[in-house]
Amino acid sequence: MVNKPVQTADEEEREALCRKCGRCCSVKVVIQGQVVLSPFYCPFLDEGTMLCTVYPRRYELNPLCTSPEVGIRLGIWPGDCPYVDDPDNYAAPRDMLPEELKAYEAQCRAAQEEIRRAVATILGASL
Repeated sequence: MVNKPVQTADEEEREALCRKCGRCCSVKVVIQGQVVLSPFYCPFLDEGTMLCTVYPRRYELNPLCTSPEVGIRLGIWPGDCPYVDDPDNYAAPRDMLPEELKAYEAQCRAAQEEIRRAVATILGASL
């Protein structure tokens, strides 16, 4: 499922595949057994540039951040992600519907806060 170049690419080659859309940084929820991308993002995503502000330490600082390989295996990365090798056989998450937003906003914001707390614990300070 993971694009073969991603498995063997060095960091620079891997980064060249990424479109910097930020959708992989969306807080995900499971609704009726389906992974759903919310309109809420990791607190480290700069929504202006769609770049991670802690990129070199992202796996250390954000316990929910995953590598391309893991994200694809878990089905939490968008189906149009260039890392996905076989999008026709990939169970991609869907975008959250407007009517679901109110019901799941608190859960998404709690996930964002969980990331902030984890970082505060790791760094010994609050963000």
